[in-house]
Amino acid sequence: MNLDETTQQFLKHLTDSFINNIQREISVHITQDIHRAITEFDVKSQLQKQIEETVNSAVTNYHWPNVVPNSNYNEDSVVKGIVAEFKSRTHEFLDTMVSAVQDDLRKLADDKLNDVNFVDVIRDRVTVQVSNNLSSYNFPANSIPGASIQPLGLQVHADNILPGIHKNFESTGIQDRATECQITILDQVTVVENRLVTNDLEIAGNATIRGNLNPEFMDRLVNATVSNIEHRYGEGTFDQYCDRVMTKINTDGLDSGHVMVSGKSIVENGTLAASVVNSNLQRVGALKELQVIGETLLDESLYVGNRRVGINTIDPERVLDIWDQEVQIVAGKKMKDVAYLGTVRNQTLIVGSANKDQLVVNPDGSVTIMNLTVGRMRHTSSPWQPTDNRPIGQIVWNEQPQIGAAIGWVSLGGARWARFGTITE
Repeated sequence: MNLDETTQQFLKHLTDSFINNIQREISVHITQDIHRAITEFDVKSQLQKQIEETVNSAVTNYHWPNVVPNSNYNEDSVVKGIVAEFKSRTHEFLDTMVSAVQDDLRKLADDKLNDVNFVDVIRDRVTVQVSNNLSSYNFPANSIPGASIQPLGLQVHADNILPGIHKNFESTGIQDRATECQITILDQVTVVENRLVTNDLEIAGNATIRGNLNPEFMDRLVNATVSNIEHRYGEGTFDQYCDRVMTKINTDGLDSGHVMVSGKSIVENGTLAASVVNSNLQRVGALKELQVIGETLLDESLYVGNRRVGINTIDPERVLDIWDQEVQIVAGKKMKDVAYLGTVRNQTLIVGSANKDQLVVNPDGSVTIMNLTVGRMRHTSSPWQPTDNRPIGQIVWNEQPQIGAAIGWVSLGGARWARFGTITE
């Protein structure tokens, strides 16, 4: 197999550690078992029994010749030879036994290793170890590239999404293609800034229309109403009474004093009765007095309600709230004994006169003043030293400061100017 060096080192470390553990465990058990067997084996009694059986057999089956004992015979050397033979044969037996045990152990080890799924064991151990390390590891900022994150199944809670404008937003039921704000959702009202187009419109509560209805829509509404009434009551019923009423009105006229609402005339001595509290007047003459209790909307531009005034908005945020297309200007109380006049949106505020931008307040908090006068002293700026005649004390700031140059110049009168503040490092 062609394996890289890192993989070879990993396999060598794994197998060395595994084999060393096996050798250590088996060596301990084999040593204990052999030591126990040798300790419990009665060598003396077994040898004595074997010697007795061997001598008895030799004596019974052997015919001793008439021999003269050799003068070189030595019992000690014979005993030593027997002991040496036993040791040699015993060592051979032990070597054979160990070899057989080794073969059995090899087969047993192979069988046990074949039953182990090393891939699953290593994968499970790596997963557990990496999970433990990741749970306690503090990653440095920007340390994980986005390509290393598996997006499948990744869920981000909405609280973790930074607020702001999300361009080209889409979801299952929303497609946002607007270039500027078209819907404003508040607790009391939802404002649609442009035309609302829908297949069906169902109004569960009251409907208030502040503006003109499309003539085509009015025609369809009237025709549908008349058709429904005619279907229920028939044309003859209404034609009979309509003709008689119109004839009576044309002949005798209509006396407004006899037009009653809740038993009272609606007009008394040229004055609309107090009982008339609701109307749908389209035009009135000059009013000497007008008092309105409740919300008021004039020409779809001026809104008054809830102690607030809105221009081009029906939901003013402050006491005075003025909208000019996307620009918003508010005035009101900021806190106790503190008034606020400006804009609450990310917009530039300009205060000017003579159609000139005299004071510019930028969204970042910077303020630009074209002509600043402190007391009687006028402050301006210039890229070079002035030479004209100006009142004494006027200050001109240097727009191109350099090392060794002046911070600005002050007028001494008579077109004379003095430097002040030398720029140094």
